This record gives sequence, C-alpha cells and structure tokens, in this order.
Amino acid sequence: MAESHVYIAEGASVTRPPAFNGEDYHYWKDRMQLFIKSTHVDLWDVIENEPYTPVDEDGNLIPRTRWTINQKARIQLNSKAKFFLTCALSKSEYDKVHGCDTAKEMWDTLSIAHEGTNQVKKSKISILVHQYELFKMKEEESIDQMFGRF
Repeated sequence: MAESHVYIAEGASVTRPPAFNGEDYHYWKDRMQLFIKSTHVDLWDVIENEPYTPVDEDGNLIPRTRWTINQKARIQLNSKAKFFLTCALSKSEYDKVHGCDTAKEMWDTLSIAHEGTNQVKKSKISILVHQYELFKMKEEESIDQMFGRF
C-alpha cells in the first residue's frame, strides 16, 4: 500500500518555519528570511555565506575533539539552518535538496530551481522589456480591454 504524505500549511509562527510546497516561492523566500533572521542573528550568515570551519593559525582544520565551545556553537548554526529549511519543505521540495551538505547549498538550489540562474533571469527580463516595448492598443479595443491585457 502506498504511503501518502499530507502537507499541512500553517499561519505565521515564531516556532515553526513557514511551509513551502513549491508554490509562490518569492512569498515563502521573504517569510523564511525573516523567520531565520529573527531566530538567531548569525543564522542567516550561514545561508548567505559558507558555514564556519574551525582552522588553526596555519589554516589547518582543527580536529573535532579540540573544538572550543564557541567553535561548536558556530558549527551548529549550519545544522540548525539546514533543519529549519528541511522542516519548511514539502517532500517534493525536500527531494531537490536532500543531497546538499550546507544550508547555503540548499538555499541556492531552491533559488535556482524556482528563480533560475542569473542568465535565465536576464533572459526573462529581456523578453519582458521587449514585450513591453511592443505593447500597443489594438484596433477596436477599449482602454479597459487594453489595460486588461497589460
């Protein structure tokens, strides 16, 4: 028997990240940024940048057994950010990011999946500008009809 997964949407919460099922990415993205930033000051930095890696003065990785409490806390931010993102995603969205090692990689993967690469964005903008430049009122069309097309 196939197992069914029910996706339950919720309202605003200070303890649960906003849910994302693949629809209205920009709305979810804004809400998720606010949720993460409000949870921990440094948490958003882990998503925007790469997570912290403890290294010594020579640039060598410090073994986990020698991490300080502060280093452990900074490293845990990536896990916490990944957890928040994972909790927010439906199964189909999670499938897109399940192989990602960092929260930044998860965020970037979702962004590319729903917004496209910079090249795709520029291409879409170019097409829209071109359509705008060619936009004009058709013969026997009222102003209301024209604005309806716009």
